[in-house]
Amino acid sequence: MVKITKYKLSLGGQKNMANNRCVYQQVTNVSVNKEKLLELASDDDMGKKEYKLLLCLLTELSGWTPPANGKNDDPKNFKKIDIKSISKVLGIDKKDIKKSLDKLIMYGYVEIGHSDTIKDGYRFTF
Repeated sequence: MVKITKYKLSLGGQKNMANNRCVYQQVTNVSVNKEKLLELASDDDMGKKEYKLLLCLLTELSGWTPPANGKNDDPKNFKKIDIKSISKVLGIDKKDIKKSLDKLIMYGYVEIGHSDTIKDGYRFTF
């Protein structure tokens, strides 16, 4: 069962951005290789918590791809994640989030590492 919640944004009493009624929304596009998605879908070791965490991490993490222009502040794309916030959003205990994250690392879907700007960050391996 999928539960969809709609949110209504009220602009009452707030100054309009750029003199219009539009609200800035940050959009993130996620691109995942079809074979990798099929591999994830057919992985019998993955449980409900791992899938929920994986979907949540798709909104936060990146994979590793070399920058097109050769310049990147964090060339390895590691990002910090907030276990407490993820726990609250997913309604899963923090220790279970950590266990699920460790499983995703063990299965090879996520890796932990560091770069010049991030210590103990995470990224997808795909």
